[in-house]
Amino acid sequence: LSATNDSFSTGSGWSRGGDSYDFHADFRDSRDGYSNPASINPGIAAALSLFKGKELVLRGLTTIDKESAQALSSFKGERLSLECLDRLDDVTFELLEKIPTIEIKLEDFRRLTARQAKTLVETENKKGYSYLGNLEFIDKAVAKELLEFKGNLNLYRLKSIDDEALEILKQRPNFNLNLANLASLTARQLGQLLAEKKGGYLSLQLESLTPEMARILSSHDGGINLHELQTLSDECFDILIESDLRRPQYQRMIRNLRSLTPHQASVLSEHL
Repeated sequence: LSATNDSFSTGSGWSRGGDSYDFHADFRDSRDGYSNPASINPGIAAALSLFKGKELVLRGLTTIDKESAQALSSFKGERLSLECLDRLDDVTFELLEKIPTIEIKLEDFRRLTARQAKTLVETENKKGYSYLGNLEFIDKAVAKELLEFKGNLNLYRLKSIDDEALEILKQRPNFNLNLANLASLTARQLGQLLAEKKGGYLSLQLESLTPEMARILSSHDGGINLHELQTLSDECFDILIESDLRRPQYQRMIRNLRSLTPHQASVLSEHL
């Protein structure tokens, strides 16, 4: 079996003629040295949809486009599993929803649209106790839908959240979010975090800084560890270096940068 304009061919799993075909396992077994694909194109999707067994399992796919979803919709078996998807646009999501045999785990998505969050909350609330633990970003519209979620909202993988979404989620009973664990903060969130610490030691996961955030950090009297920060603009560097030189060596913020601009290297050579 092959698909037009691509190099897809099935491995041993397809030829066995069983009731179930696992694309992940077949790809792994038949293509040594290749990683399992995270997406497929419409040609491969059309070829896969021709499988005559009961189950078509596409583990490993983390996203799929509208055209490929449309091609898969012609699968005639009893179960079409896309259980590893972690994000979808609403057009593709609504198309897949119409496939009676589809299996999608919205609770494992890393990003949700408001439309998807609403569907997820309605579905999970019917199940009883449940939790959401994979979300990496939440905006205002999604936060509003999550207010109705009755399960445990575990945000340990969250990387960023906008200010309005944070204020909305604070309305949930027992809502708890450690802002220090986020890879991206707004200036407002950073200011709140430092105010809570009141000069204490703070370890942050920030991967980037704006000049406004650098000024907020420079005003903090306690130690700050920016161990995930690998590069800085010269403007942010100049703001932080003045504060750093007043700190004990072990409390300095600029210590884990992986690359320096000529300006930054020159400044550090004068003080080290």
